[in-house]
Amino acid sequence: MKNQKVNEILHRWLVEGEEDHTTEDGQLIPKCPEFVYRLSGEWKGWSDFLGVDFSSEAYKDNEYRDQLEDQAFALFRSRHH
Repeated sequence: MKNQKVNEILHRWLVEGEEDHTTEDGQLIPKCPEFVYRLSGEWKGWSDFLGVDFSSEAYKDNEYRDQLEDQAFALFRSRHH
């Protein structure tokens, strides 16, 4: 199951990873900030990006998501660079 999730993440990045999304106030933001900012070396994780406190329950969920995405990014690097 974990490998399937990693492959799904990688597929999403390959399809729309560098596309932008327009917010309601007209700003452009990446559809996949976790991918774009990993490419630039700026990514510190979802909790940092979203400002989630360490003591929050969401922090653990974000940590797991970051681990899956780290694996997907390593796979991306091995296949596409």
